[in-house]
Amino acid sequence: MAFRRGPVPAALLKPLSRLAFLAGFQAVLTVVTVMLITGMVGRLGPVWLAGYGVGARLEFLMIPIIFGIGAALIAMVGANRGAGQRERAAAIAWRGTLLATVIVGGIGALSAAFPSAWASIYSDDPEVIAACAVYMQRVAPFYAFFALGLALYFASQAMQTLTVPVIGSLLRFAIIAGGGLTLSAFDLATPASVFSLVALGMAAYGIWVAAGLRFVSWRPGLQPA
Repeated sequence: MAFRRGPVPAALLKPLSRLAFLAGFQAVLTVVTVMLITGMVGRLGPVWLAGYGVGARLEFLMIPIIFGIGAALIAMVGANRGAGQRERAAAIAWRGTLLATVIVGGIGALSAAFPSAWASIYSDDPEVIAACAVYMQRVAPFYAFFALGLALYFASQAMQTLTVPVIGSLLRFAIIAGGGLTLSAFDLATPASVFSLVALGMAAYGIWVAAGLRFVSWRPGLQPA
């Protein structure tokens, strides 16, 4: 293969720029969503904020697990898609996503069953441990949906179908923001209701991304654009 000097063709830059924009937008939206949740929990008091902070640490530790699988998916899915094996690429993406979902979902289930085991690593304050337990019991069972959506996000980079995961992140943000405003307006913002809202956002994100890719962007027989 010979190398040539000259400008990068616009036909190559356009899809790369589009993917970069969507990926960057999702990253920013994720940070904004976390800030929104932190602000909502902060209104409940310092103990609940501390409990949420301890619980959210485990949630953030799930990201490197998903990222490790997702990085492999980008390479394998991209190679097959580039070779014209689109359906095989999608099959690899689903299998890798299943692995991430099972691992992270299993950790979430154990954490919900034994929430004090995690909280006691970071605090010996019984109130903080109890607050963290409330968070873990309501949110940790939904880690599987978080893994489902995020792993498919990585695979979507290789399949060039990032629009669906980005809309899923927007949906999660809208649920949490809209639900938070509703709870505040009717004075219903309790720890249980706020944490349940976070869990609902996770579930909606994972379900939306999986359904959108399976039945729209990656449906069998669909010819790529």
